[in-house]
Amino acid sequence: MTMHREFAGLPHTARRIFQDVLDEQIESMRDELEDADDERHIRRLQGGITALRNVVRRLETIGG
Repeated sequence: MTMHREFAGLPHTARRIFQDVLDEQIESMRDELEDADDERHIRRLQGGITALRNVVRRLETIGG
């Protein structure tokens, strides 16, 4: 089962809560990124932010 199908099976409220949690995590990682000085850490944070944003976009396309 794909992640998209798993998200589609969640009630709208659950998807919204999950999306809010992801948004908070993204914001936390952005704050951490501002203080990061190690190139490896910066790349890891940027990759994590991108991955989480992709999940949020999937949730938005499902829930409308």
